[in-house]
Amino acid sequence: MEQQPSPKGIKPFWPIVLLVLVVALVGVLVWQKNNANQTVDVLQDIVLLTQKVLSGGCVKEGEKGMVWISGLEQNSGKKNDICCKGLTGIDDVSPNPFDGGCMGPISGGLGGSFVCAACGNGVCGTGENQCNCSADCK
Repeated sequence: MEQQPSPKGIKPFWPIVLLVLVVALVGVLVWQKNNANQTVDVLQDIVLLTQKVLSGGCVKEGEKGMVWISGLEQNSGKKNDICCKGLTGIDDVSPNPFDGGCMGPISGGLGGSFVCAACGNGVCGTGENQCNCSADCK
């Protein structure tokens, strides 16, 4: 009995489909992990800022403050936060575990957050990291 030749285009088809599905699944998992981290960061920011507002006064070392965009109706009457004496506001960014770069929180377009720290004192203190205070954190 004579053997029939197999079609040339069928064999590589299934491995390619499998590879595409695996790549898509990995992409979805990475996207979910990135968004979950940002959601947690936003919730933590809300809790910290609420605690600060309830306690009154200046923003302490390692705590987050807000700078509100003026002219927006949603920000009417809101005052920008200030750091306690001896501290300065530094960028609210942190190392990105996926690409080694830096990433910041989601601001929602109403303003931006900052961290109060003693950046420049030679000690990598609370709220400081290599993204927002490279002078202290290597």
